[in-house]
Amino acid sequence: MNARTETLRAVATGTMTPADAAARLQITETQLQQWMDVLSLSQQLAKEETHRAHQARQVSTRRALLSVVVALVAGGSVWASRPAWAQVVCSQSLPAPLKTFCPNAPAIATDVNANFQGVADAIIAKTGSFSASRDIVTPGSLTSSGVQVDGGVSATGALVGKSFAPAYSNWSATGLTGGAGIVNDNNAFKALMLTGNNSAGGTLRQIKMYDDVTVSGRLRTQNGLSGAGGLCLTTTNCAWTGGFGCGGSITCPAGQVMVGFQDGTSCSVTDKAYCCNLALVDTCP
Repeated sequence: MNARTETLRAVATGTMTPADAAARLQITETQLQQWMDVLSLSQQLAKEETHRAHQARQVSTRRALLSVVVALVAGGSVWASRPAWAQVVCSQSLPAPLKTFCPNAPAIATDVNANFQGVADAIIAKTGSFSASRDIVTPGSLTSSGVQVDGGVSATGALVGKSFAPAYSNWSATGLTGGAGIVNDNNAFKALMLTGNNSAGGTLRQIKMYDDVTVSGRLRTQNGLSGAGGLCLTTTNCAWTGGFGCGGSITCPAGQVMVGFQDGTSCSVTDKAYCCNLALVDTCP
């Protein structure tokens, strides 16, 4: 008895697992099962030969067939025309055209490959590409109840959402094209930064707003205000302030400016300042 036959008998008697036997013979478990089928057939024929030993012609025929079977086992041949086990049919739980495999049932390579191809085709249809790149590019719309992105978001169409809450990041590390972006910087600038682009040429980035803008807090500018339109102001909360004589001075309260002055005409008459708050108006006179 050769080593292959001994290994198959060990699997049949339960003294060796199919995985160990397949590894020992350097074959797959599917091939091992096919060999086991062949061995089972040879054993069945051997029993029939013993029971019918008196029929010489039939015994000779079965001996010849047994020799062929043993040769198949010893030579490592397999029955490639049929699967090792009959395919089990169970209810379809995966979306078509994917094939559902039943528990504890074998899987044919063509079906497994077809399932992988179906998944790959679905990804390509959604992202437009299927590669090792970590980027997701979709030619259509992306709809989700919530999306968390660690990197940047680039969109050639409209980016629509109920809210946009950027996480802290470093403006200097963004590398934004043209300088344009919305970045929640917590490094050097420590502010929510809204910057324009420089596509008009030069190094000056531009942001243009075409609708009314309301600032609830204070509005500060480092390089002044300019424009073709007017900046119109009105005065509020005005009042005469102080009283000072010759050689004296007066300062309006914090947040107010002096828009008028009352000269007492002589050092014996008190001088006063007219102090007001300034406010922007929507329409210039």
